[in-house]
Amino acid sequence: GQVYKTVYVESIDRTWMIQNLNYAYLQPTAELDSSSWCQNDDPENCGKNGRLYIWSAAMDSAGLFSEDGNGCGYGVICDYPEPDTANFFWYWIVRGVCPAGWHLPNSDEWSEFVFAALGGYRSTMLAKRSNEVDLFDSVQPDLSPLFFDLNSRTVEYWESEGPWNEYANSVVFTTIGGSVYESSKPRFTKNRVRCIQDYERDEW
Repeated sequence: GQVYKTVYVESIDRTWMIQNLNYAYLQPTAELDSSSWCQNDDPENCGKNGRLYIWSAAMDSAGLFSEDGNGCGYGVICDYPEPDTANFFWYWIVRGVCPAGWHLPNSDEWSEFVFAALGGYRSTMLAKRSNEVDLFDSVQPDLSPLFFDLNSRTVEYWESEGPWNEYANSVVFTTIGGSVYESSKPRFTKNRVRCIQDYERDEW
């Protein structure tokens, strides 16, 4: 029942959500009585910045929507299809908690976005971000403000790779030095989810 704004990034021919996912995935685990939350347990924060998810919820490890991430996130290495050597990373496409036709970005998709839209892992656009942006100001708007929560200096999103023992991969945007970097966090860390639209693998 949610509606999300999106942006088409022409330079990489991809469409990204420009709002954080706000779906209440409430699948209890052995350790927790829920798996997604509003920041500070305040529903108003979900409306502003979307929900926070543990990695298994982001991946839909319970298989509520698809079998892609089924079983992932509980110390189990994800059972992805067998890769071919030419297109290995494009097998890491997992719908997760995203709506049908969208999926949780993998590290290559995040990297592609960061370099094409922001100009690299260290960007003056990130350092100079504002909380307001007009998407229609230009053909290729500054997208960096759209990857931050309101009034935050750092925000972290899950990637679809992992888990490696108790850890899974994430990407961190920070205005401190205007940088983006990958991180590995415990799978029960609460992070944001941003979705990218599906595309045909034979494009590659």
